[in-house]
Amino acid sequence: MGSSALVQVIVAGVMAGPDGGLQTLFDTGPADPVLFNGAWSTIGFSSGNLCNPDCRQDPDPQQRRIAQAFTLPALPQGAPAWRIREIIVEGFDPGGTVNDELNFQVFERTGLMRPVPEDSLIVGGAPFPVPVDDWHTIEVDFGLPPGDYWLTVWASNTSGIESANFAWLANAPNGINVHCPGVDCIGGNECGPDWGCNQDNCPATDGDTMVWKACHWPPAPGGVGIGFGSAVVTLGIEVDPVHDPDPDPDDLLNTAFRIRGAPQQPCPWDCDGGESTDGNIGITDFLALLAQWGGPGSCDFDGGGVGINDFLELLANWGPCP
Repeated sequence: MGSSALVQVIVAGVMAGPDGGLQTLFDTGPADPVLFNGAWSTIGFSSGNLCNPDCRQDPDPQQRRIAQAFTLPALPQGAPAWRIREIIVEGFDPGGTVNDELNFQVFERTGLMRPVPEDSLIVGGAPFPVPVDDWHTIEVDFGLPPGDYWLTVWASNTSGIESANFAWLANAPNGINVHCPGVDCIGGNECGPDWGCNQDNCPATDGDTMVWKACHWPPAPGGVGIGFGSAVVTLGIEVDPVHDPDPDPDDLLNTAFRIRGAPQQPCPWDCDGGESTDGNIGITDFLALLAQWGGPGSCDFDGGGVGINDFLELLANWGPCP
């Protein structure tokens, strides 16, 4: 069963990982089988840049994204943030496309409200895995505090001509079930005039189990049919009471992934003292140091007042906390 949308911490603790001290911080579990048009199958959401016949000639190329919710648990005492090292997603290459990279984007999440560009925290990627396996690991290195987030993953290529596509497997049992949060998703159809309510998708209404889906991302200023909109994806998908050990219709839109990392060590250089004290040494810490220049403060690393030595030490540790 997927968790209630109101549950803030998805796991009671974290599981120690066998490699490098990594811990599994969030895990939807593997995707379970479904019935697709009455037959046993697995199902994956297309995630990538899809063009027809190619990206130079298609008047409306799609950049498909699916946003999936996750939550990072509380930290051990003294740790400033989680150091995220692996994003592991379950899916496959559906064929007929050229995939060079498997990309990710993490957004800050407020309840179940749609992700918007201003919520974006980090974007990255890795070479698309060859051969293609069920589970794909994207090695990363960034800090995140405990809290609520969205994850989206997609395939891309460098040709600018061929489509790229990653089929992100759905029906994961331990994901966060997203229900339409009232007026934010009603009429929130942002995938163009042909999105509508057709045989594949319908915009969600209040209380529906749904997924945030983008057909054009990132959104362009003044564009039409852009950003994340609500979707109730039908596609003839039903729970499989025979092959799914715990069938739940609310799980059908949950894609399968894991987030792995470890607590960061105390990091005095992450010194801005505000909401950006997140396990990363960056511009907000530099600005805090400048504001404290010549006096005491959180960016005084040697106890002699904030000065050139503290500035050089901050620069030497720029990036994720060790």
